[in-house]
Amino acid sequence: MIPPAVKRRNINILYDRLNGLVYRLSFEHGQWKIHDQRADSSLGVNIHQSHSQLEQEWSIQELKIAAEAGVRIRDLALYESLNTVADNGQSIILTSGCTIPVLRTLQRLVIWGSNINQEMFIKILSYVKECPQMTRLHFEHSQLPLKDVIDPEQIPSQLKERGLRVLYDRGHGLVYRLSFDHGQWEIHYLPSNQSLSVGIDQGQSQLEQEWCLQELKMAAEAGVAISLLSLNASFSTVADNSQSIILTSGHTLPVLQTLQLLFIQGTDINQEMFIKILSYVKECPQLTLLHFEHSQLPDVVDPEQIPSQLKQRRLQVWWMDVYRLLDLESGRWKDGVEQTAKWWAI
Repeated sequence: MIPPAVKRRNINILYDRLNGLVYRLSFEHGQWKIHDQRADSSLGVNIHQSHSQLEQEWSIQELKIAAEAGVRIRDLALYESLNTVADNGQSIILTSGCTIPVLRTLQRLVIWGSNINQEMFIKILSYVKECPQMTRLHFEHSQLPLKDVIDPEQIPSQLKERGLRVLYDRGHGLVYRLSFDHGQWEIHYLPSNQSLSVGIDQGQSQLEQEWCLQELKMAAEAGVAISLLSLNASFSTVADNSQSIILTSGHTLPVLQTLQLLFIQGTDINQEMFIKILSYVKECPQLTLLHFEHSQLPDVVDPEQIPSQLKQRRLQVWWMDVYRLLDLESGRWKDGVEQTAKWWAI
């Protein structure tokens, strides 16, 4: 209840949330309205799952006020706070239960840290269709479908005409863009001076392993250096033709032309398997480091079976558990500390 004396005195009650907009309390409606804004002001709002209910409600209220006043909303970022989209595409429902209506001046929506299946992906596009100024939809550090992302026929024609860009950043340096023609992901951005490092763990989901393999293939085909591929208890064997590594999940890893370091952990290797691994390494022309850790390896390797190309390449094979380096000429393990000291002395 606002005292009548306060209304008669025309007192301005202002609230500056330090985002370029200043709000004034309307005595007539008991609601906040925009009082002042910078000429070039636009609104950027982040909603985190950890935000209090009140903070989320304020953020949503700001979005509504800005959209109704025609203020440009340059960014709305949802950090692990997306739950779903209403079936009619008219609102986003947060994990807190709060809802975000269609925002007519929203330009970019960022969804961070969410697991999104094909059905949810289509729902999100339905919401985007209702926001006429939105031209960017970004997913970051989220789990999205890899294959058959969406039937191109299910993509609203308004989004194609609007030139909407749907980007996916998995945090490994590669950014993907959804092709509206094929409904599949394509490389949008490749770092020119950045290398890719990928770990494949036995405990990863089938989808996550498929995404890692896809990234490795795309990087190698594009000439991007793969500085490290780590197989943590996920290595099973090497194909007889040496053209692929077979993982415990059944997935296959092809020869990677730009791979530099292969790290195999948590796998016991006999002599036959060791030679098969060297045969695969021979097919990867830039691979100069092969590391084993938490693994049991043969005490001696038949030097006659070690490919001569690896000797010419000066491949370094390290057994990290005992810090020993394989002598490719004799097939015996040598003290790694002593060998490292020799290199530094040269």
